[in-house]
Parts: sequence; structure tokens; C-alpha cells
Amino acid sequence: MRIIKAALSTLGFLVVFDIAGAVASFVFEVLPLRGVSGPLFYVLWAVLGFWSGMLSADFNGKILCGPADEDWSNRPEGPRAAATNLVLSAVVVFALFLALQRIVWTGTDEPSDFVPDSLPLTITYFAANIAAAGFAVWSKMNEARGRSTKAKKE
Repeated sequence: MRIIKAALSTLGFLVVFDIAGAVASFVFEVLPLRGVSGPLFYVLWAVLGFWSGMLSADFNGKILCGPADEDWSNRPEGPRAAATNLVLSAVVVFALFLALQRIVWTGTDEPSDFVPDSLPLTITYFAANIAAAGFAVWSKMNEARGRSTKAKKE
């Protein structure tokens, strides 16, 4: 049940940040930003993917380890939850990618500044999400390892 909750959480973070990106993309399309509009959208979607991945990785770690007073990365099941978290995030993003490939990207190649309408921007968003989830899990586990080593020395 926890894995399903974590998968839905990952999907929820992706959707919420996608909606925020659609609003920001609309605002940037309306603003007269000639010449920087192309790279601006890639930066926007990379940043949103990064934050989506970071926040969902930490939130999913809490879901996968269950409620407790201490941080999920300090708990004995932390490393297993971290690995599950990464695999789960990758599976959700890959499943979304395959679904979008079948549904959205099968027709025209009309340029768009929105995810999931634009294949390159969606790849940027998803890649940043997975990279950030990996970074979040790695940094949480390194932080926990550092605390446990410090506690053993004292």
C-alpha cells in the first residue's frame, strides 16, 4: 500500500508542478521576451522538474518508511526506502513518458512551450525530475551516514 501511495505522490508532484509550469509558460508567452523565449522555457521546465523531484523524493521517503519522530533517512529501513524511492520515481516517469508518446506525440510536430505538448520540454522536465530525485536520495543518505559516523565517534 505504501508503494502505491508513493507512486501516486510522485504523480501528484509531477502534475502540480506541470500546472505551475503551464501558468508560467503562459505568462512568458504573453510577455514580450523576444530572443530568450526558447532557452527560457527549457530553464523553466528544468527548474520545475528539479523541484518536483527533490520534494517528491523526500515526501516519498516519509511515506515508504512510515510515520516516526526521526528523519526517514536515519531509520534502519532508510537505505531500502531510498532505493525503492528511486526505482519508483523512474517507473512512474517512464510510464508517463510511454503513455504520452502514444497519446500526445503521435500526430503533429507543432512547436509548443508546454509540457506535455512539447516532446523536448517534456524530456527536460522528466530528466530533471529523475536527476533531482536521485540527488535528493543520495544527499539524504550521505547526510544520515555522516550523522551516524559522528555519533559513533562521540
